Amino acid sequence: MRFGVLTGGGDCPGLNPAIRSVVLRAARAGHETVGYLDGWKGVRDGRSRPLAPADVLGLIGRRR
Repeated sequence: MRFGVLTGGGDCPGLNPAIRSVVLRAARAGHETVGYLDGWKGVRDGRSRPLAPADVLGLIGRRR
């Protein structure tokens, strides 16, 4: 199964841990996760990138 992650583009509390959880749980179950770039525009235009556990392991506690 393939899961897509889409956000509205702004920051909100809990967003990074939620994305991290989806990617890690999907990978443990043998599924693939992709993230869409530029919100709904990315869905419309088919712009996505694979999200692997290595991509999200540092999301919690990381500052920009």
